Amino acid sequence: MHRMLLAMRGRRLTVSAVLATVASCVQAPAAAQRTVSCTATEGTWISLNVAPDGQSIAFERLCDVYRLAINGGTATPILTGAAFHSQPRFSPDGTRLAFISDGTGSINIWIAAADGSGARALSSFPARLVHVLRATDSSYGTRTTC
Repeated sequence: MHRMLLAMRGRRLTVSAVLATVASCVQAPAAAQRTVSCTATEGTWISLNVAPDGQSIAFERLCDVYRLAINGGTATPILTGAAFHSQPRFSPDGTRLAFISDGTGSINIWIAAADGSGARALSSFPARLVHVLRATDSSYGTRTTC
């Protein structure tokens, strides 16, 4: 199990609290939905990637993607909304971000600028895709590329 301490102010979320909140939002009719705000100081099962310059990380939390300075601080949302966004990976030059999303109705590979702007689908898979494509670089091990 992956565990990462995020330097964000607030209280600790438990998996059961997160699942209960998500379930209540998903099962509620549109008119009955409500906004739930929270802050977190740590998370589990977080998919993250360190920027090539080593200055920040991109990570997912509750289906949105955030960017956080490597030395901590406040995370900035870069991919948000109703769609599921997951598994962010920086391009080798750090200018782009590859990720998976169901923004087209099914899970596909997407790409956006590193700040989240200009997001567009690169694939149109009809079935669920689990992981972003990976390439092997013998000098650096397994590395995700865009």
